[in-house]
Amino acid sequence: MSTDIYRPEGPSANWSDEKVFRHVLQHLAQQGRQCRSRTGSGGTVCAYRFGKLRCAVGCLISPDLLKRLNGQILYTPVVHLQPCSSSLEKELSEDLGLQDEVRRLLLRELQHLHDGSPLVYGTAYSPSDWPDRARAIAQEFDLDETIVDEAFPADWKPKAFEGDAV
Repeated sequence: MSTDIYRPEGPSANWSDEKVFRHVLQHLAQQGRQCRSRTGSGGTVCAYRFGKLRCAVGCLISPDLLKRLNGQILYTPVVHLQPCSSSLEKELSEDLGLQDEVRRLLLRELQHLHDGSPLVYGTAYSPSDWPDRARAIAQEFDLDETIVDEAFPADWKPKAFEGDAV
């Protein structure tokens, strides 16, 4: 099993839902905090990539596409990109396997797990909620719940934010 928090091989569209779930949970557990960047107004926003951090969906996007996304803002979360309006959005959709409705819904839930924005999703989650919320996602999508226990052992704690990442 890879301990690399970045996507070890791809595209993730070819992975099983359990492999996607395992990779995202291992990534989030190892990273231990949300991937957030500061806005010009001094607030923060979740980002697919910020420095060495990646969000739940960002860790599944190919390095080439992440590099091309750098500095661009997607006003619609990638899991809602259907139909795609640009060639980059189309590539992202194909890279992540968003043509499959179950995969799109799974990634939407994983993105919600990471972002935890009450403004977007209606419910706020923080990293301390990740294990319980991940278990609920496993149940909802009939995925192996032991993946949650492996990623988030009983002594797992979120990490403090560092530097410009908030």
